[in-house]
Amino acid sequence: MLSSFSQPKLRNHSGVSQPLFLSTKKPYSPVSSTSIGRWLKLTLQDARIDTSVFKAHSTRGASSSAARQS
Repeated sequence: MLSSFSQPKLRNHSGVSQPLFLSTKKPYSPVSSTSIGRWLKLTLQDARIDTSVFKAHSTRGASSSAARQS
C-alpha cells in the first residue's frame, strides 16, 4: 500500500528522533506503514469516498474531490 512510505519522526528537546505514530496498545511501539495505510483507507471509506478509485496515498485528491461534490 504505502511501500515507499517512511514514518515521519519528531525530535525531542534533546535532539533524539522518535516516530510520530505509535500504537495505542502496550508496548506502544511504532506502527507500520501498512497500518497507517489501512487506517487511511478506512477513513476514506467512512467518508464515502470510492476506495477503488482513491487509495491511501491519494487522500489529498480524494478529499478535494469529495469536498467539491458536496
